[in-house]
Amino acid sequence: MISLAGRDILHSWGKFVLTGIGLGLLIGVTLTMAGVYRGMVDDAQRLLENSGVDLWVVQQDTQGPYAESSSLRDDAVRSLRGLPGAWCRRAATRWCSSRSRTRKKRSS
Repeated sequence: MISLAGRDILHSWGKFVLTGIGLGLLIGVTLTMAGVYRGMVDDAQRLLENSGVDLWVVQQDTQGPYAESSSLRDDAVRSLRGLPGAWCRRAATRWCSSRSRTRKKRSS
């Protein structure tokens, strides 16, 4: 059985080499994609950890202020501005944050 495989490789050496190169490129691209994904996740985690904010208030069913747009109702923003230490940022998106003692993610 092994000699048959060896003969097949010797008979079609070009196909064998091209298949090996193709598999090598496939594995390389897969590892590159995994590395890019892990790097993006790590950067996002460090960005959130280094922001110094303990509480994020964003629109319900969104992934946070840096991942996608989030809009809060005006009454929610006004009530959040009344909290001590809270501040809101207005741009194309609106999100509020606060420096509090507990670390929680709330949705509004």
